[in-house]
Amino acid sequence: HLSAARNAGIAIAKGEWIGLPDAGCWYATALLAHLEKRFRCTDPLSGAAVRWVEAGDPPLTAPALTWARSRVFRDIPVASFMLFFHRKLFDEIGGFDCQLGVGLWFGAAEETDLVLRALRKGALLTYEPSAQVHHPVKKPPPSRETRLAIRHRARGAGALYVKHDLPLWVIARGLGAPVLRPLLKGALGSELAYGFAVMLGRFEGLMGWNRRRQ
Repeated sequence: HLSAARNAGIAIAKGEWIGLPDAGCWYATALLAHLEKRFRCTDPLSGAAVRWVEAGDPPLTAPALTWARSRVFRDIPVASFMLFFHRKLFDEIGGFDCQLGVGLWFGAAEETDLVLRALRKGALLTYEPSAQVHHPVKKPPPSRETRLAIRHRARGAGALYVKHDLPLWVIARGLGAPVLRPLLKGALGSELAYGFAVMLGRFEGLMGWNRRRQ
């Protein structure tokens, strides 16, 4: 129950700023120095996302995250170890949603949900490419277990479609793209199977969250 564990840790943390490293990541030497410099600025900064080096080209292209772009899954961080927040932000938005995340039926997307909720509250979240974090990008071997894990995690994204009332075209793109991409490339093996697992998981998450909301 990762989300509940994080909330418990945040509740007893004594620092002004909260980071979310995991067992597989490590910080570049100057990461904390870059963040300290940024956090000392006079603007009402609520948090920052740093660059994940192994992910290749940074997923964020703008200096600040916005609700308008994030709600269509543009310029939004993809992993918790990229994120640093002022602890007051957690007091304002209530921490991680304990219905989302590792160990739950909606097996992921708790970080994305946190960012979306923060932006809806008016938080100022910036992207700091000079601050860098390392984390290996693992590619699990093709197997039934891998497909089930992908489907499990994809339910979290499906839940966000409903929870944040995302546009219908975003939902349609999110459901169709995982299968259409490999089909257009002629990839009919494991890539297509993984895409189908993503589509199915997102649909399950959408329907499951919708039932809870009702």
